Amino acid sequence: MLSGEYAVLFGEDALAFTIDRTLRYTTERSKDGRFHFTTELWPHPLSLSEGDLTTSSSDALLLIAAKQAFRRFPCRPLSVTIESEIGQTWGGGISSAVALGTFLSFKLHSDKLGSLTKDAQWEAAKLAFDLQKTLQGSASGYDILTQLVGGLVRYKPKGFWPGTWDSRQGLETSFHRFIHIYAGGKGAPTGSIMKETLAWLEKDRLKDDLCVISKDLTESFAQFFKINSTEALEKLFQANRRHTEFFAPSPHVPKALTQELEEIPHCHRTFTYKTTGSGGEDALLLIGETDSIQVADKVLRSKGWYKLPLSFRSKGVELESSDD
Repeated sequence: MLSGEYAVLFGEDALAFTIDRTLRYTTERSKDGRFHFTTELWPHPLSLSEGDLTTSSSDALLLIAAKQAFRRFPCRPLSVTIESEIGQTWGGGISSAVALGTFLSFKLHSDKLGSLTKDAQWEAAKLAFDLQKTLQGSASGYDILTQLVGGLVRYKPKGFWPGTWDSRQGLETSFHRFIHIYAGGKGAPTGSIMKETLAWLEKDRLKDDLCVISKDLTESFAQFFKINSTEALEKLFQANRRHTEFFAPSPHVPKALTQELEEIPHCHRTFTYKTTGSGGEDALLLIGETDSIQVADKVLRSKGWYKLPLSFRSKGVELESSDD
């Protein structure tokens, strides 16, 4: 997520983008009439009968999603394998990708058509969003939308999901040059962090201020990716500075780290930084030319953070099927 965190829950726009790393969700008909789940999310494969799956009380997202997907899209038992190029502490949307992949896969096997229409894909995505909202308590679904359609997605929530949105492709060069993604923190459990941050916003009556600041940041990002000028980049730095200052007192900002970044000369003038998504210690972005982020890069590396070898991707979900 580039911008719109929390403000999107109050009706403001959000900007998010797909990365050039994938979560591959593979399914095939089970050979023994049982459901099989193999994923690096668990230390060992899991095998369940149909009855075990439908009555499961597990709090594991994959099993919750599979249970609901099987009820909505009945099909023969499946063998499921999940392989991810995305680290679990990167803040890269693994949970939403697992939910989306589950509903898409069960829908595909239920329909027995070998492919899914766009309407069928949106139906599955809506169910993944409904599950996300139930589990988290609050959710906008921007991540599921972005994963489905791909690119740089600008999303505005309405009274229905997916609201209104548009997507831009072909921004690989701009992202490679100006958007640098780091991981290495403790990670951030979305549900609890969202709950506590929303309570902070409510307690201090900050919602209106957040919406103004967030709208300015979203517009600044959009303008920068449209014209790529020095002036637009400087305006982006200042808009992000106001956003960073706003969230500085929030309960889950990594304050020791951000304080060191703030002390770097020319912070918010030749580069800027921001946390992503719910906040905490998932991914962190450095924004600016490569030469301008060198000191910030050293600070992050000294704290155990590292630059991720990934960038922008124009594509979203890709479905492949065979007759085997």
